[in-house]
Amino acid sequence: MRRETWIVATIAVTCFVLALAGLKIREQRALSELTVLPALSGQGLRVRLLTPAGTPVSNCRSNLWEPLPNGSLKMRPDGQSECQDGVLHYPELEPGTYRFQAAVQGLSLLDEKVVIIEGQGVDLGDHTLAQAATLRGEVRFQGQPVPGARVRLDQEYFDNPVERDGSFRVPAALGPHTLSAAKDRMVGSAQLNVGLESENYVVIELEELDEPGTLGLQIEPVPQGQRITALHPKGPAAAALKIGEIVVSADGRSLAGLDSNSAAVLLGGAPESHVVLVNTQGEEKVLTRIPRSELK
Repeated sequence: MRRETWIVATIAVTCFVLALAGLKIREQRALSELTVLPALSGQGLRVRLLTPAGTPVSNCRSNLWEPLPNGSLKMRPDGQSECQDGVLHYPELEPGTYRFQAAVQGLSLLDEKVVIIEGQGVDLGDHTLAQAATLRGEVRFQGQPVPGARVRLDQEYFDNPVERDGSFRVPAALGPHTLSAAKDRMVGSAQLNVGLESENYVVIELEELDEPGTLGLQIEPVPQGQRITALHPKGPAAAALKIGEIVVSADGRSLAGLDSNSAAVLLGGAPESHVVLVNTQGEEKVLTRIPRSELK
């Protein structure tokens, strides 16, 4: 009886090991069977999206945005596209800076800044998307929905505004995330750990920042945060910051991915209050504590 039990257990372990080996071989074969894409010609943009198993995705869509002088984004007339064998390709683009987003149901979002140079294209190559879940939530202010608010997940800024009932849906990779939302002079944030078996639902409560206190600076969005473009000579920031420096965060809240209006909300506050900034000085990042004032 003991010998028969030992034989059955040995067979079961052997079958399990062979199954794992077969799965690994299939994954390696899928990776090795990917066709080599031809060299990219012209001023185009291309990427091939892969599943976590290494195979081309079957259904995907993408958006291509171009920046406006005021820091907001505009969808290009040819900005929306669908993939073929996992490949997304924009054949000819004018030189400039673009924002490229690609989404696949059940997988993480690809969000990239792309710079097209005269006579050169950008090939993002093969990009493997992580498994993801759909994160649902609401944006509210004093218990009421806030339609049109804009939601940011960690460093990924979603351009689709919140629906009329205050609801939103965004793809999110598994694990902990920080969500923030902003509209006009209202901001808020929340924490959530996304899982396959969890509800993945969050409510972001906004608070209004209507105090007239300011730092006396003008900013424009860049990938790292907000670049200082002008300083008021009588403003409190003029003594501590320089034009061209980048403000990365304010009181621990990242300014990356925000438009200049939303970032200004986080920088403002009550007169005589202070804000702690993380800003660049050359190649270094430093902490700077600056009081807010009411400029006349």
